[in-house]
Amino acid sequence: MIITFNTVQRTVIPILLCVISFNLFGQSFSHPGILNSRAELDFVKSKIIAGEEPWKSSFDTLKESNYSSLTYIYKPISVVECGSYNKPNIGCNDIVDDGMAVYSLALMWYFTGDQRYAGKAIEIITAWSDIYQQNINSNARLVVSWATPWYVNGAEILRYTNAGFSETHLAKFNGLLDKFLPYTLDDSMPGNNWVQSAIEAQIAIAVFKDDRSLFNQAVDRWKQRVKTYIYLKSDGPFPLSFKSNSESYVQNIWRSSCPGTGYMDGLCMETCRDLGHLGLGFGSMMYAAETAWQQGVDLFEPEIERITKFLELHAGWMTGVVAVPENICMGKVLARLNDKEGIAPPKGGGGKAWEIAYNHFHNRLGIELPYTSDLLLKRRPALAGHWVAKWETLTHGNLPFNLSNKK
Repeated sequence: MIITFNTVQRTVIPILLCVISFNLFGQSFSHPGILNSRAELDFVKSKIIAGEEPWKSSFDTLKESNYSSLTYIYKPISVVECGSYNKPNIGCNDIVDDGMAVYSLALMWYFTGDQRYAGKAIEIITAWSDIYQQNINSNARLVVSWATPWYVNGAEILRYTNAGFSETHLAKFNGLLDKFLPYTLDDSMPGNNWVQSAIEAQIAIAVFKDDRSLFNQAVDRWKQRVKTYIYLKSDGPFPLSFKSNSESYVQNIWRSSCPGTGYMDGLCMETCRDLGHLGLGFGSMMYAAETAWQQGVDLFEPEIERITKFLELHAGWMTGVVAVPENICMGKVLARLNDKEGIAPPKGGGGKAWEIAYNHFHNRLGIELPYTSDLLLKRRPALAGHWVAKWETLTHGNLPFNLSNKK
């Protein structure tokens, strides 16, 4: 049954309230349980074996990726230095790329049963755990926040699937996470994609370490920051801010890249910057929400309107079906940082589709999202990419509702 947003709270949410506790802060964690449960991984594996789409094409892209190669060359270093826009770049790409390899290899291990993939992933984790000391310079917090979820997602799968992830490996990796964690907890970072990535990293570490206090803190940060990152008219005449509701502060954060922007439901703090940075922030936001969902905490439901408005607003522009209004970003939304023309009908442009968000709101809750659906079908399969985008089509395309939150 397909239902609209106007009826979802009346029909679906009461049912969900009966089967999911939204405040399981005192219960143990489910493992594996960051982006996927074991039941979900088994479901995807069965679809790959059966050669069904979109899983087959998605798996083929994973298998052909350099990140899942058994000959992947990793480059751990003790001190990673990342300046603004990663200049200088001393290990900035490497620490993230190697994390991407860990997760990609872990997925290959689970879907193929080939121990070599698990061994390679553990080898990379151990190499970084043995040598890494710190990140320095202005982008330190951001790069650690990007890198952390890749390593943790991979290690979570390896740890709980008989992959040979020993107690020695675990102790070393926990030491690495102890070095990563302070960077992700820094709330003085900008309220844009930086903090969204930090929250994703924090909640992943919390689940891996079975740290309920850290998990609760990440959930609270998410609840605060979703409201400052995506605007709804019900927020008031100006977007909410983390520190104050003064227009001057809002202008400094929201309008720095595009003065004079109007506001409409679903507009993002980084819409007028470019869709690349917007994608980084929104992607991390959805990964953090999905991790909470795997642990029985529903961050999606209280923000149904905010997130679905975001999806449809931007997907309409990105598919080229809808033109950007003249009072929004001065009529020009950029596909990427150095875009000169901006996206426009009929081609639209920019960014990737959002499989996790679509899977939750459409496939789990039955909310119609026509622009988002069109965008998703045109962009499949969603690939892993710098710095945040995971293998979403493979891991979350068309997941059945009843596979989530299995203990």
